[in-house]
Amino acid sequence: AVNCLNQNYTYPYFTNCPDETITIDVDAGSNKATINLDLRAMDCKGEPMDVLIAEDELVAGIGEENFRLLTATSSRDDQDNFAQCLFHVRIRDPYPPTFLNCPTDFTEPHPGPVTWTEPIAKDNVGLSIHASSKSVPNSNFEAGEYIIDYWAEDYQGNIGYCSF
Repeated sequence: AVNCLNQNYTYPYFTNCPDETITIDVDAGSNKATINLDLRAMDCKGEPMDVLIAEDELVAGIGEENFRLLTATSSRDDQDNFAQCLFHVRIRDPYPPTFLNCPTDFTEPHPGPVTWTEPIAKDNVGLSIHASSKSVPNSNFEAGEYIIDYWAEDYQGNIGYCSF
């Protein structure tokens, strides 16, 4: 059996430690991102070592909370040494807000005040701008066709729309 006690000892090392920030998207409908990296570490004999990432599920937050410095560590070799890999992760939310109760198109037979139930915006990470519109229920409308728009923005800058 080869051991690592000779004068040419090589400390354990990572073969693919990321040197640039990794972007990981949150899972659909969730505020969590799962880290699924194939990081590889080798011992002094060139044999693969087990790798553990300190956090394998990250929760998206607001602004700088979406950037993390993570540590991956190898198992120990026969000299009790291990490899360490530090890397940056950005958690990204690519999903826009959605609306509950977005009204369907409707016709109001007479000019005057028109009412509707306002839609409610919902987002997997959180809203920076809740449901907004230039029109409000019970506004007076003349005869004609109108489009009522609502929008909401999440902390990643994604915008969701409800139009009727």
